[in-house]
Amino acid sequence: MRKTLLTILIILTLLTYIETANSSNLNLTITTNKQLYNVGESVTIMGSLTQDGTPLSDGLVAIQVKTPKNATFIIRTFTTGQTPTGPWPIEITNFTPCDSNGNPTYTFQPGGQIGFKFTIKNSAATSYDVIVPINLYYANGAPFSIFIAYNGTINANSKITSMIWPLSIPTDAVKGTAYAYANALSDLPENMGLPYSPENSANFTIGTEAHRHHKQAQAQGHLT
Repeated sequence: MRKTLLTILIILTLLTYIETANSSNLNLTITTNKQLYNVGESVTIMGSLTQDGTPLSDGLVAIQVKTPKNATFIIRTFTTGQTPTGPWPIEITNFTPCDSNGNPTYTFQPGGQIGFKFTIKNSAATSYDVIVPINLYYANGAPFSIFIAYNGTINANSKITSMIWPLSIPTDAVKGTAYAYANALSDLPENMGLPYSPENSANFTIGTEAHRHHKQAQAQGHLT
């Protein structure tokens, strides 16, 4: 059976601890349950974050995982324990899958096309550079697409609404409830990008008309 070796590139930044992290001992320990995985097998990434030897329980962690060919596999924002409450300088709101006209749509077919519409809100008194990666996952938990939906500057005390269309759904896509995760970062984690706020999420259905409703999907992992 063919196996693959995943290279895990993790850049960590804590929004709520930026100032103290500069003068304190901030330590991240990352492990996986093993190094070689069968194709299609789930990879478990575990992490422990401490500052001056004390566990941090309310931080945001930006994670980027790359393949052996240096292609980005996922970019996500996770929490260390409880999700911090903010307020956030930058956050993504109104994140929904949509059709070509920007109308909220929650059912798509294998081999078809999908879009996403979202609003980026800047609540700060200064402008910020923002990059928005979006990750797509099948119902079985396997990621199948990652793309940059926005890369630009958001002026102070303003918001913009953007849409990306079209994105292709593979013809052999796994049917069922799929998940999308949108992240607001200052840059890619590999470029020392900071997570501005917790990631936003949405779900949609591939290949069936049975479920047209929408609900917010929760991230399935966190660092402790």
